[in-house]
Amino acid sequence: MPLIRKNLLSQGPEMLNYIQHLNKSFYQENPVASPSNTQLLFFNDDLAKTINASDKDIKSVSYLSGQSASKKNQSISLAYAGHQFGHFVPLLGDGRAHIIDQFKINDQTYDLQLKGSGPTPYSRGGDGLCPLGPALREYLISEALYYLNIPTTRSLSVVVTGDYVYREAKLPGAIVSRFAKNHIRIGTFEHFAHKDDFENLKLLTDFYINTYEGDLNKEDKKYKLLFERICQRLIQLVVDWQGIGFIHGVMNTDNMAISGETIDFGPCAFMNQYKANQVYSFIDKQGRYSYLNQGPIVLWNLSCFANALLKVIALDFSDEKTAIEYLQTYFDGLYEYYQNLYYQKMSQKLGVITYEEKHDKPLVDQFLQILTKNKLDFTHSFNQLKSLSFSDKEFESAWLDRLSQQNKSNDDVITLLKKYNPYFIPRNHVVDQALENAYQNNFDLFKKIYEHIKDPFRNIESPLTQAPKENEDIENTFCGT
Repeated sequence: MPLIRKNLLSQGPEMLNYIQHLNKSFYQENPVASPSNTQLLFFNDDLAKTINASDKDIKSVSYLSGQSASKKNQSISLAYAGHQFGHFVPLLGDGRAHIIDQFKINDQTYDLQLKGSGPTPYSRGGDGLCPLGPALREYLISEALYYLNIPTTRSLSVVVTGDYVYREAKLPGAIVSRFAKNHIRIGTFEHFAHKDDFENLKLLTDFYINTYEGDLNKEDKKYKLLFERICQRLIQLVVDWQGIGFIHGVMNTDNMAISGETIDFGPCAFMNQYKANQVYSFIDKQGRYSYLNQGPIVLWNLSCFANALLKVIALDFSDEKTAIEYLQTYFDGLYEYYQNLYYQKMSQKLGVITYEEKHDKPLVDQFLQILTKNKLDFTHSFNQLKSLSFSDKEFESAWLDRLSQQNKSNDDVITLLKKYNPYFIPRNHVVDQALENAYQNNFDLFKKIYEHIKDPFRNIESPLTQAPKENEDIENTFCGT
């Protein structure tokens, strides 16, 4: 049902909940930049229906560029730290983003943030702007993940600014608006833990529980349970990524939202040929954030989160030593938890309805080894299974024998295969071409990709579903900072 936008707070009609409940250690109030000549390029009508587009200003270019009178001087940028490629940076923050509004949907609070909206106190000398290409990439990829049933932030709009952004070339600028449960990251907690600021660390944790996880207030050990809940949702998120061959590219702790939504779409892409070590970030020379390393990395990030939250978690225990012992025991089981979720997901992609480790783990490994050896396309190979056949007959025999043990009909198996194996993903070479075309003011390809994105599990005949030829493959993507 349509949901009503309403003011969140009693202290003034437009006050953000961050301002009401936190202090200026957490954010800076600063106005968005004033673009020269804004034009609304894309607007997400489907998302707007969720947040009540009948609110008249929501589709106006003035609102979506932060220029409306009610938004211009009431925007904030959040502070956070983070481990970037394993190295800790004590203060990062929103260097080119402003939260301008919040919405209540079924008693859940959501943020609307502009990205590319100008410099902030956290810009560290940057211009705070965003080229058109990265703005369109975020719009496209975030919506693709949404329709692939992956938890994600979403994009409401792309506005062109009429100004140029100078990166490797002179590029037209844009502002993308991001709709998210919230913008609190692992790095937000690290920021206060690094300063040994227990008061604000606890304030942040309580704010998060009260605003987003209120049911935990009924529990005896709410901080422990919050930590476990966040671990589980972030591990599940990474497994969901891996199930569709998605590679985030920059899984720094400042890019991990504790809501469990995918956030920050820079050097990300969907894998073509299956390569366990595939990366798309030009600067990831060591493969830290490669496809198969995303599981171990999310656990590493969660260990950073545990260190940051330790003193708060200790409030649920008799002392800090006992809390450390609990965390050590909990982490001892997290890799197995991840492995079980991963193999369960990959088994579902093989049509296995009830996962059994002794049968299905070797089957998944065998299938991926075949893809590796024969340099096969990840998405196409799983889709081939919908015919209940496969080109490698040794695997096909073992696989069909396993399926026969389920006592399920072929129709049941095919239904599962269709549920977990999309026909369409926005392939990197196609997206790259769409963005190149956009710089020439041609958006036809972008619109075609977006049409397919909205129904990715439908079997379609389209050149856009094809894997790249050797000379078409795009190995690196960029964030545009």
